[in-house]
Amino acid sequence: MAEFTLTASQDRAIHCIDTNVAVSAGAGSGKTRVLVQRFLYILGLGLRQPAEKVLPREILAVTFTRKAAAEMRDRIRGEIEKNCRSCQEETQRIYWQQQLKDLTHAQIGTIHGLCSSFLRANPVESDLDPAFTVLEERDHNDFLVTEVRSHLRRLLHEQNQAASLLCDEYGSRSLQEQTLSLLQKGFSFARGGLTVKYEEELSEILQEARHLQCVVTKELIAECSSGNRTVLETNWDSLQRALDDLTKQENLDILKDINKGLKRTGRNKADIDAVKNSLDRIIAFPLCARARLLTPAWEEYLLEMREYLDTKLRETGLLSFDDLEENALDLLEHHPDVLAKCRRQFRYIMVDEFQDTNERQRQLVYLLCGGNKDELKDRRLFVVGDAKQSIYRFRGADVSVFARVRNEIVKTGGELIRLNDNFRTVEPVLQLCNDLFPGLMGIDEEKDVYYEALKAVRHSDCIPELFVQHYKEDSSASTAGLAEARQSETAWLANRLAELHREGIAYADMAILLQNMTHIAAVTEALQKRAVPYAVTDGRGFFERTEIRDLLNLFRFAVNPYDDLNLSAVLRSVYMGLSDTMLTTLHIALAEVNKDKAAKNVAAVSLWDFLLQEQDGNQEDTTLARTVTLLRPLPAAAAVLNLPAFCREIRRLLHPEAILALQDNGEEQLANLRKFYRMAHDFAAQKQGTVQEFAARLQQLAEAKDREAAATVVSEGAVQLMTVHKSKGLEFPVVAVPFLDI
Repeated sequence: MAEFTLTASQDRAIHCIDTNVAVSAGAGSGKTRVLVQRFLYILGLGLRQPAEKVLPREILAVTFTRKAAAEMRDRIRGEIEKNCRSCQEETQRIYWQQQLKDLTHAQIGTIHGLCSSFLRANPVESDLDPAFTVLEERDHNDFLVTEVRSHLRRLLHEQNQAASLLCDEYGSRSLQEQTLSLLQKGFSFARGGLTVKYEEELSEILQEARHLQCVVTKELIAECSSGNRTVLETNWDSLQRALDDLTKQENLDILKDINKGLKRTGRNKADIDAVKNSLDRIIAFPLCARARLLTPAWEEYLLEMREYLDTKLRETGLLSFDDLEENALDLLEHHPDVLAKCRRQFRYIMVDEFQDTNERQRQLVYLLCGGNKDELKDRRLFVVGDAKQSIYRFRGADVSVFARVRNEIVKTGGELIRLNDNFRTVEPVLQLCNDLFPGLMGIDEEKDVYYEALKAVRHSDCIPELFVQHYKEDSSASTAGLAEARQSETAWLANRLAELHREGIAYADMAILLQNMTHIAAVTEALQKRAVPYAVTDGRGFFERTEIRDLLNLFRFAVNPYDDLNLSAVLRSVYMGLSDTMLTTLHIALAEVNKDKAAKNVAAVSLWDFLLQEQDGNQEDTTLARTVTLLRPLPAAAAVLNLPAFCREIRRLLHPEAILALQDNGEEQLANLRKFYRMAHDFAAQKQGTVQEFAARLQQLAEAKDREAAATVVSEGAVQLMTVHKSKGLEFPVVAVPFLDI
């Protein structure tokens, strides 16, 4: 990118420093280069007007990740060093050397790093020990799992009315999981707020039911496919009566049957889709009504739980990312002297990836810009984002925040600059996107997310190819027809990639992107038949990987061999290889043994004890004997060995490297195995953790659905298979996107 000249939009984004600016930066538009060059341009103001000199410490640059911050700092340093070497005049060289020296004090980092610096610099005003520890996301989840379980048990022991009612409704395990999910996503409400929300939801469902009665008309039915017409004509009277009274279960059953019978087909597919969506919401009426009755208990329970967790964090000197934002916002909002000092320090403010910010972060930025969290004032703000690339909603990001700030900048006299020149994708592919996505995403600029056409800088004669596989939807064998169509589609894809390879394109330059991994087996099977090498970059998280679950189960077995369910999972793993039939036979035999023991009033035996007895009494079953021989040393080893030594014992007994290398996608599985070992060694080194403690922590992280990423593998000479989400920021000369009908 360093070779081409600036576009007009890039040039304006870099040099427009006398007003607030919002930059809508499309994919591959060079926004990082713009941020770096803008930073340098501001640093160079003093060369032209010494009175306007700006030091690096006076520019606030906020990035989404620490990695992005480090990259920006390194690029800025590299550009300043280049200026130092190329300056002809001594005064200019000295100027840039001073700027380079001050760069170490520049505030280039994440929003959470910024919040942390504010709180540590003002411990009295923030009422915090400046030596507080910031919990990383995984450590915070670990803390939540432990403390939520502990406090919930305490509340139930004390017969807390709200906790007891919710536990009776959902069960303790489900209640704990729901609590963790709410805490991880973040929740905010005033007492009584949930009740109002559900009352509004119930009212809207009743309105939707009345609306649907008017929508399903004879005219709509006449436009339907034959199957949908039959469903609606036969049940029209029942549908109208059922929509009149949603409190009766028989009416809800009628609506469920109608919804199940309707298929998203025919000339009026969009109308049927709307009917089915309405029915889905209407059928949820009793769940919503029940939730409304439980909202007072939920409010009391959640507020009590959050108060306990806040107290626990403060007592232990721990802060989560949410705590950092809340405390920093409170500090700036209620201590004008601190805010004034921060505003004097930062004369220019730049925020990257603004589409992935939240409302609290916007308030912080507004306070730093103009001293008012609700209204944009002053002219020092520069934000960059692309609403189409907002993918962190699960972490609390709110794309509407970017839309609001973008609109307010324009309304207050600032500039909206669009970076729509794409330096990454070739022209024919971009043209396809420009033709397709306006209809999918819309072009209404009043919406939070809308499509903006991209202009290609790179040109190519390659034309995107579209393969359409037809099948008969309304036939009685529609499922079989769809499966056959899937097979034809993946076979065509494998053949086409093989053809491209024969034409000189390396397999490593090809990628297959999937919405999710549901149909991955169909793709890999087709590639195998055509002898096309492939590597799967799984979209699943680390703890959802089969090879990691197998290791987790092995550790749990070593700590507690008498957990029958966990031992069954170990027996089915790739290391033991017991078939489902053999496992079923074992459990039937165990049930018979325990039935006899119960009749004799003798304690039941565990599956592990049963296996030990079977091995001692039956030497003919070599598979079973081998399994017990492999597993028998593990509980004793877990009790006496430290964590690294136990990992070595696992490797000695089970040879996981050799076994995983023989599996499909073995290279990636081996990478995850190595990552697992590193985690174990880090846990032992940093926390002096034992085998038992490591197994417990792994279980907590798995239950909390920790977002630890699976290891990535770059496979030379192989087609890369991954989710669309996983491909963000990557480039491939050939990209295939199958299953577009899903």
